[in-house]
Amino acid sequence: VGVPLLSATLSLLYWDFPFHWLLAVFFICAISLIFTDLYSLVFAPLFNTYSSLPEQFGPFRIQVEDLFNKCNLPLGEVYIVDGSTRVDHNSAYIAGLLSTNVVIYDTLLAQLASDEALAIIGHEIGHYKARHHWKRLFLQLVSIGNFVFLFSHVIKLPSFYTNFGFHEPDAAVGLVIFSYGYSSFANFLNFMFNFIRRRFEFQADQFALEHGLDMKKALLKLRKIDPAHSVPKDPLYSLYTDHHPPLEQRLRLIEKWLAER
Repeated sequence: VGVPLLSATLSLLYWDFPFHWLLAVFFICAISLIFTDLYSLVFAPLFNTYSSLPEQFGPFRIQVEDLFNKCNLPLGEVYIVDGSTRVDHNSAYIAGLLSTNVVIYDTLLAQLASDEALAIIGHEIGHYKARHHWKRLFLQLVSIGNFVFLFSHVIKLPSFYTNFGFHEPDAAVGLVIFSYGYSSFANFLNFMFNFIRRRFEFQADQFALEHGLDMKKALLKLRKIDPAHSVPKDPLYSLYTDHHPPLEQRLRLIEKWLAER
């Protein structure tokens, strides 16, 4: 799949008309939108088993339905996925950009109490209500657009290739060379985008608290399950590598919000 899509993108960059790079950006983003929505429907089931929430979790499903009603959000299907076969972390998410299907990892239900798991789902509803998924796609659009815009100015520049020992322009070669040079600037963007993504996480935590969910208890349980969450990191290194804020930082902000209520 990647090869024909890359070939199509490079072909668009070779066209000689105004703002040809913008068409390439829209093409890439359209593909991203399609794959984002298709992931949970087509690709994820190829690697994991998705099934409806078992009857033994009937009371929990009622709690999830009540939470969605409280948040004025229609609930789609509630699926459980055998995430424990491939990963060991606890997670839940709302699948797709337009649907409100909830996907819950089996590890989440096995290791967290129902009120703790409900808080995690409330956190994900916070992301959905604040349109964080769309905002992340916009950040991706900015990142891709910046790369494509700059690359479009050198893709047919002969001196760009001769300086590296190549005799004539070649889009594939140019893409590799430019990617190496662009990586330094991309590191700066990584800091900025991770800072924004972390704000999204704080907003989702606050949403869960505002709807009466014990987000603090859920995070404390996650810290107990995985002690790696408690390992301190250099703040700048953490900001560069992690788009999720450290658990301790989230807990401090939650305590601050609770004290202000």
